[in-house]
Amino acid sequence: MSYAYRLLQQAHIDLADAYIWYENEQTGLGEKFSASVNDKISVTIAKLGVNNLFI
Repeated sequence: MSYAYRLLQQAHIDLADAYIWYENEQTGLGEKFSASVNDKISVTIAKLGVNNLFI
């Protein structure tokens, strides 16, 4: 069984805003935030048994 998901446009906007905020707080922190979010999404998808991740 495979699963599909999509990240809503508002979620993309929220993540971009959060990235900018973290990066303004400290250089490199936005990158750490982005990597952490991507890791959590990947782990969640893996737990669902999804083999292909297209964002």
